[in-house]
Amino acid sequence: MNILENIYAVLFTPNEIFTQLANRKYLVSSFLLILFLSVLGSLGLVGQLQLPIYLIVPIVLLVYLIYLIFWVFESLFITLTADFLGGVGKITDTMIGVSYSMLPFMFLYPASLLPSIGTKILFNTFIYFWSLYLLILSIKETHKISTGKAIWSLVSIIALGVSFVSVIFIIAVTASAIFALNAV
Repeated sequence: MNILENIYAVLFTPNEIFTQLANRKYLVSSFLLILFLSVLGSLGLVGQLQLPIYLIVPIVLLVYLIYLIFWVFESLFITLTADFLGGVGKITDTMIGVSYSMLPFMFLYPASLLPSIGTKILFNTFIYFWSLYLLILSIKETHKISTGKAIWSLVSIIALGVSFVSVIFIIAVTASAIFALNAV
């Protein structure tokens, strides 16, 4: 299957495709998908913030770097938690599944053009849940675990992310309080 057939299958018949995608030969297409999503996200950001056109390339590079970091760490932690729960997948297979499960995000920019804020929120919520559904399918098929274990793996990753952000927030607040006290 080529990348366009894979994209179509993920968006419209996802139950059958994730088993086939768990194959290293699709890793290059995963990098291309991440690049495609980062370009779309960057264009949306430039358009919404009405930034100058010459900032597109640096923003695309920055967003691509952020997407790559997020993609690799998310895949690593999903692989670790799925293996802990009895899964058998490889990190490269997880990376492929994660990249393809992010495909609904390509609709975020068109959704931002909708006239009503309520409609935007509803559409964006749908996109995020669609992506989560695809991610759960991907984890399940890639690691050969049950749906419940796939959900538990994802919940573990979300809890880890929230904990990480909380620790960073506490460190930032504490550092700014110490800096403010020293300035007085």
